[in-house]
Amino acid sequence: MLGAFFIISNLWIWSAGWGRDLRNTPDQILQDSVLVLLGLNERDESTGKLSECFKLRIEAAAELCRTGKIKLVVTSGLNNQARTMADRLREAGVTTPIVLDPYGWRTLDSVKRAAVVF
Repeated sequence: MLGAFFIISNLWIWSAGWGRDLRNTPDQILQDSVLVLLGLNERDESTGKLSECFKLRIEAAAELCRTGKIKLVVTSGLNNQARTMADRLREAGVTTPIVLDPYGWRTLDSVKRAAVVF
């Protein structure tokens, strides 16, 4: 029973995000939006290789910033994750102000904090 709950809830979460690629529809982004970039490690811990998810997340964030609609980027995650993401965004040419949220231990906490603080 518990296993079925996890499978169904994961399918629901997956389907909720299906097809939502805002990089291809920048008109759906509100002017002066705050972009919260949730943390993850830059490198795969087992192989040491660059994480494809990390790479895609940075590329997508940089593209969104280039629309001119993002007024602030919040990089959230553990301190090293937040700093690394901010560094990679700058390397990608992002000039939008970036604020580090080094207290992003959990996604829910990061989102709640961003809604209140930023």
